[in-house]
Amino acid sequence: MALEGADRFLLRLAFGDLALEVGPAAPSPTDADLVAASLQDPERFGLLFDRHALAVHRYVAYRAPGGDVDDVVSETFDAQMIGLPAWRSSSQ
Repeated sequence: MALEGADRFLLRLAFGDLALEVGPAAPSPTDADLVAASLQDPERFGLLFDRHALAVHRYVAYRAPGGDVDDVVSETFDAQMIGLPAWRSSSQ
């Protein structure tokens, strides 16, 4: 095992032919970073969906029990995606 730096760590383990190295995870981009990136690369918007879809789904299910929750969640993210260019112009 090796420790490197006060704010970083690196763990190296070896078992015969098997070696494992674990270190700090790369910092996650903020929502604002993802929105800005998705203006150039729409695929990046999927990361926002992955990050927030469950919370939106739970909220919609709570507010509209028995409704078509999946459709409402999908339309919510569709509206966000369509509104991205307006967000860009209002933030500049």
